[in-house]
Amino acid sequence: MKNTKKRGFTIVELVIVIAVIAILASVLIPTFANVVKAAKESKELQEARNAYTMALAEAFKGGEVSTSAITETQVPELGDWTVTFTGTGTNATVTKGSGENAVTYEMKDGVFAKKTA
Repeated sequence: MKNTKKRGFTIVELVIVIAVIAILASVLIPTFANVVKAAKESKELQEARNAYTMALAEAFKGGEVSTSAITETQVPELGDWTVTFTGTGTNATVTKGSGENAVTYEMKDGVFAKKTA
């Protein structure tokens, strides 16, 4: 009587497993890339909101100062954001960087949105 005990995987079985893993990776990697991009955009938007809030708090420090007296405020604590108040003082433009790499958000009537070129 022969001993027909299997001891491992055949090369075909290993190739099939590798192919399945490759297919799953090719589907999931673009999805993860989009998730990372969305997370970075969300972080940037939150930093811009924080810069606006910090500049607004600085403008009202002491109770008598209004945002109409302050046109531009630097917020280096959040990575060199610049807040420029416009109009009535509650509207503002929040910018990080300069030139082509600049990112700009606008606060208009309580709505914060990324400014498109």
